[in-house]
Amino acid sequence: MPMSVEPLGSGRVTALPADRAVLSAQDFWKLLLTQLQMQDPFTVGDTQAMLQQFVSLQSAQTATEVAEGLKRVQALLMLGREIQALIDGEWQTGVVVRVAFGEDQPKLLVQLGSETKAVPLSTVSAIAIPQSGGDGRWA
Repeated sequence: MPMSVEPLGSGRVTALPADRAVLSAQDFWKLLLTQLQMQDPFTVGDTQAMLQQFVSLQSAQTATEVAEGLKRVQALLMLGREIQALIDGEWQTGVVVRVAFGEDQPKLLVQLGSETKAVPLSTVSAIAIPQSGGDGRWA
């Protein structure tokens, strides 16, 4: 026998913008309060498990944000440095003249003679550290 389900509230579904796709603390508390209000008092749900899951999700989100921030800083620290990277299928050496930040990982704009190529940060294998004598030492 089919069962009909009535929506709660106004019945309208609102799409969240991309920046709201993450569960905020306020959203979590609203969700928890709704769960507590709707649960059967004779079969109480495990609120502790829900709290632990929320903390785990927040920790994972924070770790991801920190890792992305570190990649950005790492890319910025390469500005003006001579690097060795896999470019167009071969190992080449050039100087990082610009850094571009997109949706994925940072891209280094590397000067190779008369041309500039966009290079993903992950393809860099070595960085020259300038010495007082002007010669670079590969790190």
